[in-house]
This record gives sequence, C-alpha cells and structure tokens, in this order.
Amino acid sequence: DNLGRLEDRFFSTVFLGIPGTLAAGWIADRLVARGRADGHLVVAMIYCAGVFVCGALGPIVPVRSVSLVLVAALGFFSFTWTGLAGALLQILTPNRMRGQMSAIYLLSANMIGLGLGPFFVARSTDTIFGRDDAVGKSLALVGVVAIALTLWVLQSGRKPLIASGLTQGGPRTVMAERPQDETDAALEAPVA
Repeated sequence: DNLGRLEDRFFSTVFLGIPGTLAAGWIADRLVARGRADGHLVVAMIYCAGVFVCGALGPIVPVRSVSLVLVAALGFFSFTWTGLAGALLQILTPNRMRGQMSAIYLLSANMIGLGLGPFFVARSTDTIFGRDDAVGKSLALVGVVAIALTLWVLQSGRKPLIASGLTQGGPRTVMAERPQDETDAALEAPVA
C-alpha cells in the first residue's frame, strides 16, 4: 500500500507538468531566437504529438505501471499550453487588448476543456462503447480526436504567423521606440 502511494506521488502529473512547461518555453525561446518565427507553434506541435501518444495509450494499457508512466508523461506534455499559449498570446496582441484577449482565451479554453471534453467522453462511453466500464477507451478516443484537431489548427496557424513577422520583434511593449505596425501606433497614441 505504501508503494502504491509512493508511485502515485512519483508519477504525479504535477511534478512532471512544471518541468514540461518550463522546457517547452525554453525550447520555444531558443527556436525564435534562432530565427524560427513559428517556434512556439512547432514546440506546441511536438508536445501535442506527445500528448497524442500518451493520451491514446495511457488510459487503455492494462499494465498499471506502464499506464502510470504514460499518464505521468501525459502531464509533462499537457501542461505546456499554459506557458506557450500565454507567451504567444502576449506577443501577438497589442498592449491595450491583452486583458480582453487573455479573458477570451481562458473562457474558450475552459468552455472546451471543462464543458465539451467531459460531455464527449460520457457520450462516447454511452453511445459508441455502450458500457460504463469503457471510460478509459472513451478518454483515449476523445483525446485522439481532440489532439488531431489541435495539430491541424496549429499547422494551419504556422504560415500566417510567419508571414505576420510579429514573433521576430518579441512582445509588444508600451516602452518600445517603434511600434511594430500601424495598428499598434494607433493603439499606443496618447489620448487627447
């Protein structure tokens, strides 16, 4: 029993989620510094692939220790969105719109993650598998579909992000000597 509690603490996604998020930010910063304008999205796609593999296999692997390792690895990859999305959102959004954009992002993420995710897991358990003990399979199915859609959205955003040139200058700041575009100039103009 003590071993089980130790395993659960060791494989806790909390302990692996923080290093995963820090590593993702560090890697994304290095890619952008080396000229990859889509560095944040590339790292998000790599981590997304990790979530895809661990999320698809973790809930359905019959060997408990392997399942725990995969779920722990899932934590390493899945907490990345908080750092990467927040950083990219701040880079792309003009100063005076950051609060509103952060609120829209958080509302959307929570509506999808907390509202639609559990709904689709329950729905697939009832309608596709037809048994209450198939929740693990439903989690895997919904995770695979969601991650496939996420990979498509991230890939779709790479070309426009590169074309915008916004990631090359870093975050937009009020103290910048030159605004990055005319929109910023209008937003940053002193109010009379």
